[in-house]
Amino acid sequence: MATQRRYQKRKKSRRKKTSVTKTAYSLLTIAAAFVLLVTVNSFLPFSPAIPTWQKIANEWRDLTVDSSFPNTEISSADVSVHYIDVGQGNCTLIRTKEHNILIDAGENDQGDTVVAYLKAQGVERLDYAVASHPHSDHIGGMDVVINAIPTENIIMPKLEKSIVPTTRTYEDLLDAIEMQRVNVIQANVGDDYEIDGAVMTILGPSGEYNDLNNMSVAVRFSYQNIAFLSTADMEKKAELDLLEYGENLRANVFLASHHGSKTSNTEEFLDQVGAEYYVIQCGYQNEYGHPHAEALKRFEERHGEILRSDILGNIVFETDGEGLTVHTQKEG
Repeated sequence: MATQRRYQKRKKSRRKKTSVTKTAYSLLTIAAAFVLLVTVNSFLPFSPAIPTWQKIANEWRDLTVDSSFPNTEISSADVSVHYIDVGQGNCTLIRTKEHNILIDAGENDQGDTVVAYLKAQGVERLDYAVASHPHSDHIGGMDVVINAIPTENIIMPKLEKSIVPTTRTYEDLLDAIEMQRVNVIQANVGDDYEIDGAVMTILGPSGEYNDLNNMSVAVRFSYQNIAFLSTADMEKKAELDLLEYGENLRANVFLASHHGSKTSNTEEFLDQVGAEYYVIQCGYQNEYGHPHAEALKRFEERHGEILRSDILGNIVFETDGEGLTVHTQKEG
């Protein structure tokens, strides 16, 4: 009888060890599958529901760095311009007393981040969205925004058929525009939009290019004596064409072209802009090396203050039309 009890105990022990082993293998399999999915989604994005390594790194960084600047702090200024931290991508919210403009919305996995920020700021509708050009780090999250927040108009560049993208990201945006019945406005150089005493002017693209970066919509937003300039991913050729076109490029705040790339932000262009602040939107330790040292040197030589979203998080300017106040989410 004692021998039988010992045998049953050993049998139960073996079953328990087998169960633990199977559980461990199952957990390891799940973990390996998750790593594989995140890796694939990082280099070949296929689902906004699956994070990328960049997003995971940014979220971990946000947990370990002071985030004392609350997204729920709604500005009472006449005009506020918010450079929203979307990692390696661009996203700018412009708020007046009564109206809201959104320029770009980051990567595919940043749509929910942008929507959460807009709602925290009390944005219930967008008068204008600007999809600067159809690269995923600029328009990836725009479909999510449009589906979540009523949007009246969207300004987009007119593209030659030869460079119209066939990406899922671009198709998702077009589907959202159609589903939500958003009015599409072609970006025309020189068009002005008067908004609460401020003016949004379309400066580019001033030519036809076979490159999507150079087809970026350039926007100058001015309120009395203060102006903000964004040229998205324009490269040297498009920048020099803007200079020749003769539009007013002067701005107090310049969102660095192409995330601070050395192939943009030419000396001639920067001299014409004459910015006091250079805002750089890029991902923490991104694979492109943005911002490039050459571009940073050009900014420093012009004695402007450099503000980077990968270091400071969200960057917000407030103005009464005469002066500027800047707030950053994190300490530099």
